[in-house]
Amino acid sequence: MLTTLLLVSIGGGTGAFLRFIIGEFLTLHYKWSRCFTVIAFINIVGSTVLGVAVAAKPSSVFELFILYLCGGFTTFSTFSLEALQGFLDKEWIKGISYIIVTVIGSMLGFGLGFVILF
Repeated sequence: MLTTLLLVSIGGGTGAFLRFIIGEFLTLHYKWSRCFTVIAFINIVGSTVLGVAVAAKPSSVFELFILYLCGGFTTFSTFSLEALQGFLDKEWIKGISYIIVTVIGSMLGFGLGFVILF
């Protein structure tokens, strides 16, 4: 339990730190749009790193660290892993439903939260 807590804290914190630094760098030095370009880049990179880590089948401690690092970098990487797992398990409806519900539900949730406070 303590090991997992440390991995979540260190991995998640490192991922969030990297997201901030990379986002600032791309925005300031390359004038990338934070709204779409930077976020899309971060989501794709995080998903790619998680895919490589899972495919490499490293030790469980390292895999957990990478999972939490990517989760802190972007929760999109974990979403991608779970959606793809549905397809790999040949549960097509489950995978597609998960994608649709997550994307539309997240957008609706954001919209609702925005409207409530606006």
